[in-house]
Amino acid sequence: MTDESKTTTPAPGQESQITETTPAPGQESQNKLLTQDDVDRIVADRLKREREKARKEFEAEKTEVERRAKLEESERLKLEKDEAEKKALIAEARVLKAERKAELTGKVTNPERVLLLMGDKAGDYFGEDGAVNAETVLKDFPEYAPAAETNKPAATPLPGVRPALGKPPSTETQMRDAAKKGNVRDYIRLSFKKE
Repeated sequence: MTDESKTTTPAPGQESQITETTPAPGQESQNKLLTQDDVDRIVADRLKREREKARKEFEAEKTEVERRAKLEESERLKLEKDEAEKKALIAEARVLKAERKAELTGKVTNPERVLLLMGDKAGDYFGEDGAVNAETVLKDFPEYAPAAETNKPAATPLPGVRPALGKPPSTETQMRDAAKKGNVRDYIRLSFKKE
């Protein structure tokens, strides 16, 4: 089969003529003439179809990009949530450790070491209210029992005499003092300062 098309360019104000010859086997060829309006309509229809096709492809791609962005945003938010939960757990563990250490201070010689030794059995050493059961701790770790204190009278400063300025008390001493006074807030602050 052979397809032949013949187009003549019209002069201004004239109609263009397109002659299509498509011989079919066993048939005579048909001649068809198109006017300029027909050509314009055909081209406009084709352009409209192509624009619609391009617009649909663009919308589909835009929708896909938005879906991916939302997915990426949700994944990012999920990761941020997980990270915040981890930080909260770590902070909660630190507070719990500091509270337990404060409860053990004054009852054992080395509260940090006793906490490490208690390890997984920590539940055995705490009452229902969460307070440390020092007697149970000292039964399992008697080497950490505090030495008996001697009753020495405290030195009282003379009126108008300022105590000698020397080194400030160590963090350990400040923590012990805070624990004896029951000041948990200072004890926790000092334990973080120590680390």
